[in-house]
Amino acid sequence: IIMRLSILSIVLFLSVSSVAHYVAGFVSVQSRRLQSTRINNKSSLQPQQSQSTHVSTTTILNAESDVYTSGVHHTAIRSKDIENAIKFYSLLSFEVEEKFLIGGTVRCAWLKNLHSPCRIELIEVPEDMLGAPKELVRAADQLKKTSLLGLNHLCLDVTQSINARQALKVSDDDLDAEITQYFSADEDGVSNSVSSTCSGDQNTYDHRRNSEYGLGEWLTDLEGESKEMFGKTLRIAMGPTTRTIGKNVYDLAFLYDADGALVELLNHVTTRPEATESGWEKVSDEDFMAQLQSLQAKK
Repeated sequence: IIMRLSILSIVLFLSVSSVAHYVAGFVSVQSRRLQSTRINNKSSLQPQQSQSTHVSTTTILNAESDVYTSGVHHTAIRSKDIENAIKFYSLLSFEVEEKFLIGGTVRCAWLKNLHSPCRIELIEVPEDMLGAPKELVRAADQLKKTSLLGLNHLCLDVTQSINARQALKVSDDDLDAEITQYFSADEDGVSNSVSSTCSGDQNTYDHRRNSEYGLGEWLTDLEGESKEMFGKTLRIAMGPTTRTIGKNVYDLAFLYDADGALVELLNHVTTRPEATESGWEKVSDEDFMAQLQSLQAKK
C-alpha cells in the first residue's frame, strides 16, 4: 500500500508539473500575441486619425522582413502570332531576350525594354486552340467591355523619349518668345515681363513645350516608323488626352497591340505647385467650377 501511494504521489506531482509548465507557456504565447496585436492596432490606427471621414488605404510594411518582392519581373500577354507580336513591341523599344517552349510545343519569348528593366512575356496560343481562324480572333476590347475583371492593360512611359525629341525639335528661344507674347500685355495694353506676370511659371513652359511636340506628335512619328519597317499603321484605341493625378499632369493614349490587347502610353507633362489631396471623394459641380475659375484667374 505504501509503495502504491508513493507511485501515485509521483504521478500526481509529474502531472501537476506538466500542466503548470503548459499553462505558463500558453500564457506567455498569448501575452506576446496580445502585445503584438496592440502594437499593430496602434500602428494601423495612427494614419486614420486625421482621416476619420474615409477609410485609410495605407499599407504598413515591415521594413526589416526578409520576405518581400523586388519589383515586377514581367507581364505576360497571350498572342495568336508571336512573331507578329515581337514586331509590334519592337516599335516600343522591346527586343527578344529569350525564346523558349512550354510543354514542348507552345512558343514563348521574354522581351526586354532597351531603356529599363521592364519585361514582357509573349505566349503564343496554338491555332487549333483558338476556336476560329487566327485572322478572326482578337483579344477582348477592354475599353468597351468595362465589366471585365483582372489585368486590364500594359502602361509604358514615353516621357524620356518625348523630352529628347523636344530638345531636337523645339527651340527654347521660340518658346520664350511665345510665352512672352502670350503674357505680354495687361488689360490696358501695357507690356509686362514674363517674370512679373507668371512668376517664372514652369507649368506654362512645360505645357508650351508639349503643345509644340507632345504625345500626339510622338504617335505620328511612331506610326511613320511602323509604316517604314512593317508597312502597317497603328491601331489607336484612344487618342491623347490629359489627366491630372495628384500634383502631376499627364498626357495618355491607348493603342491596340498586334492581338488587340491594350497598351497605354504615358507622358508626364508637368507638376503643379498646388497641393492636391489624394482620395476618392467626388467633387461637386460648384467646387469644380470654383477650381476652374481659380485656374483661369491665375492665367
